[in-house]
Amino acid sequence: MLGANVFAFLIAVAVLVATVFFPTEVHGRNRKLHFKKPSKHLLELPKEISYSDPKKSAVQNSFSQRLFDNGRSVMIRKSTKESVFIQGMVSATLNADSYGAYMVQDIAYLYNAVNAFNRAAEKMRDQGQSEFEQFYKNESSVWESKYLAPMLRDWHLKNTQNVQPGTAAQEYMSFLTTVSQKHAKYLAIAMLPCTMLWRWMADELFPSVQENSAYYSWFKENKSRRPGDRSRLESFVDQKFRSEEEYKEAKVFFCQAMFSELNFFRESGNESLYVLPPDCQALP
Repeated sequence: MLGANVFAFLIAVAVLVATVFFPTEVHGRNRKLHFKKPSKHLLELPKEISYSDPKKSAVQNSFSQRLFDNGRSVMIRKSTKESVFIQGMVSATLNADSYGAYMVQDIAYLYNAVNAFNRAAEKMRDQGQSEFEQFYKNESSVWESKYLAPMLRDWHLKNTQNVQPGTAAQEYMSFLTTVSQKHAKYLAIAMLPCTMLWRWMADELFPSVQENSAYYSWFKENKSRRPGDRSRLESFVDQKFRSEEEYKEAKVFFCQAMFSELNFFRESGNESLYVLPPDCQALP
C-alpha cells in the first residue's frame, strides 16, 4: 500500500501529465509543456587542475575520469549536487510538478539522444570509422529499448511531439544534435556527463535519502551497482581516446555537456541559468 506522501506525489505528477498531454475543454486546443526563458549569470570556474597521478589506478587515470576530475568538472558537479532540484529530491521537499516537468523533458532528451547516436553512426560510416559506427548504432538501440521505450510506457505517452522543452533542455539537445552532425567522433565525449554525473551524485547522496521518500528510487537506480562501476561509454572512450591532443579537444565538449546538465537541473528547480564560459564552448 502506498504511503500518503508517495500517493500525493503520484497524483500531482498524474495531474501534470494530464494537463500537458490531455488538455481540457476549457482551453479548447492542444497545449504544450513550456517554460519561460530564465535569466542567466556567470559561474566562475577554476583553471584546469590535472588529476593524473601515477599512484592512482588505471581507471582513476583513465581518459574519461580525467575529464570528470579536472577543476572545471569538479566545480560544475558540485554546483549540480547543490542545486535546488537535487537537494529537493534528497530532502523529499521537491515539488512533484517540478519533478514531473523534468522527467517529461528528459524523455524528449532521450529521444534526441537516440537520433543523435544514429546520425553520428552514419557520419562515422562515411569516414570509414567502423568501430565508432557500430558502437553508436548499439548505443542508439540500447538507449531506445532500455531507456526511451520504458519511459514512454511508464508515463503513458505515445511520443514526444507535444513536449516543448525549456531553454536549458533545448540548448542541451541542440548541442548534442550539432555534435552528432559536425563532430561525430566526439559525441561519445558529449554523452559522458549524462552517465557519469548522475551516478556520482547518486553515490554521494544516496545514504542521505530516506527509504520512504518518493525520490528514493531515483538515487537507487542511478547509483553504482558495485565499486568502480563504469558505463559502456566510459569504457569505449578510454579505449578510443588516448592522446593529449584528443584530451585537449575532448575537454571542451565534456565541459559544455556538464554545463548543460547543470543548467537543466537548475531550470527545473526554478533557478537562473549559468552562462557558458568561452573556454567551455565546443561549438561557435
